[in-house]
Amino acid sequence: MIIENIKKQIYDCLKAIDNSYNVIQASDNVFSQFPSITYFIENDYKTDHDNEVFGKINLVIDIWAEKSTDCYSIFQKIVTALDGIGYQLSSSADVPNQDTTIYHLNSQFATIL
Repeated sequence: MIIENIKKQIYDCLKAIDNSYNVIQASDNVFSQFPSITYFIENDYKTDHDNEVFGKINLVIDIWAEKSTDCYSIFQKIVTALDGIGYQLSSSADVPNQDTTIYHLNSQFATIL
């Protein structure tokens, strides 16, 4: 995996699921359209003495929608899409929200370099 292109690779993968989804990297969670997908990347990789990259990349994705069923449908598509580029689901959870007009699902994925 090429480290320099991870952000673009993830964005392109998420946007390809459905071009109408709002895909944002590291947002303040203020949206003008739903559904929205926000994500950020936690890099935990190193290089050895030959400059070979190894380690793990953690990816956190949040899905925001006006219906809980939309959140879950989008989540299923994301799991499939990310599996196609080598990321495995490590956890997911519905996130309680006092604003019952917005549904939120958090998920985490990881890949080994």
